[in-house]
Amino acid sequence: MSRTAIRLRPFAVILGFVSSTLIAGCTVYRAPGEGDADLAAARGDWPAAAILAERVYYDHPSAAAKFKLATAYQNIGRSERAAALYEDVVFEGDETPTRRVRGWVDGNALSPLSDEAARRLGLMAVQIAKVAGS
Repeated sequence: MSRTAIRLRPFAVILGFVSSTLIAGCTVYRAPGEGDADLAAARGDWPAAAILAERVYYDHPSAAAKFKLATAYQNIGRSERAAALYEDVVFEGDETPTRRVRGWVDGNALSPLSDEAARRLGLMAVQIAKVAGS
């Protein structure tokens, strides 16, 4: 080996380490506690999911966090709060695919969260109209 190759080897090792660290940092970010909220939702434990989703939302108010919290609220009967959060997601027009919120929507859904939120608002309006008409 030449002297140049010997001197460049530590540089190559460091460059490889830094590159792999940067690539790992580009994976989908999960807020602390988000996994716990997802597990509670998957079990159908909506009161626990709501509490955990509130914590995630208040720490990281992303569109996905709003959508998850709205879903939990809808499932525990807090429809007004759910509707307000769904409206925020629709207004923001977030392009986050629904597959990023697995366990909270149909696993095959690929539409943006805003589309799914609008669909749910429509369903809630129909349910409210049926109750009011009774």
